Amino acid sequence: MLDASKREAKLDEEEARLRRKLGLPRATGADGGERAGAGEGGGGEGEGGTAAVDETWRQFQAVCDVLR
Repeated sequence: MLDASKREAKLDEEEARLRRKLGLPRATGADGGERAGAGEGGGGEGEGGTAAVDETWRQFQAVCDVLR
């Protein structure tokens, strides 16, 4: 169980790092608030960029779920 806690802590750190990189707000729920930040912190990406970020984020969350 200790190893699982360490992995989860590393995932949380990676999530925070990626959120800062993408300019997304912090996750508030256990699932990371999948739609949180849609349209925020756009940085001039436009609609296509936001959709790509959303899809990338969903994929990242799916990997995190598998690892948990």
